Amino acid sequence: GSADKYAVSALENFLAELGHKKVILQTDSESATKQILEAICAKRDLTIPRLTPKASKGSLGAAESANHRAEGQFRTLIAELEQKFGTRVDMDHKIVPWVVRNIGFQLTRFQPHSVDGKTSYARRVGKDYTSPTMTVGEAGLFRTASKEAGKAVLRWEKGIYVGRSEKADDVLYLTERGLSRTNAFRRVTEEERWDKKLLEAVRGAPWNPYGLARASGASVTNIESASLKKFYVTDAMIKRHGKT
Repeated sequence: GSADKYAVSALENFLAELGHKKVILQTDSESATKQILEAICAKRDLTIPRLTPKASKGSLGAAESANHRAEGQFRTLIAELEQKFGTRVDMDHKIVPWVVRNIGFQLTRFQPHSVDGKTSYARRVGKDYTSPTMTVGEAGLFRTASKEAGKAVLRWEKGIYVGRSEKADDVLYLTERGLSRTNAFRRVTEEERWDKKLLEAVRGAPWNPYGLARASGASVTNIESASLKKFYVTDAMIKRHGKT
């Protein structure tokens, strides 16, 4: 419900991304979705709430169809990860929320509509989405900048790819420090891409990018507003991993 600050924030960002000043937001009459609807309408101007009649399955037909596509994509992506890692991916695994988050990103940018052959992204911005991506859960090398002797030095660090940001189109990846972002990555060999040890070592969730434990529960920091933590390359790190 409205207590789920991440869900409210994610929906608010999605509506802003659409670019429409006036929006009619329709949902069913379940308590949890009604609370999110009310929270969004309270935060946004010209957002009109609308509830579907009870027991009217056809009122949200397009939304239900989208749900079925998302569910199918989820099963496909999880099956791929299980095949690549050679192990079962439980629903409480840290990578699952990132897979779910990425499904909407993929469907809107890569799945064309049957009517005009355009994706939702192309309809909105007038061109196809062309930025390169990886598979969520895949290990790769990500460019990062550090300072040595007061000068910026570009390096590459290994991490787990978890998607791209909606606004800046940054590449998002996880390390032991939590969520990081960059504008460049390199894919590694097929054997190195499915690193179970690294996957278990990294931390971060879409609603808690740095994996911080709080006495009052998980922190709620939106991905779009999460800033990269300062990271320093030490002599011990260079000795352990070498210069890359």
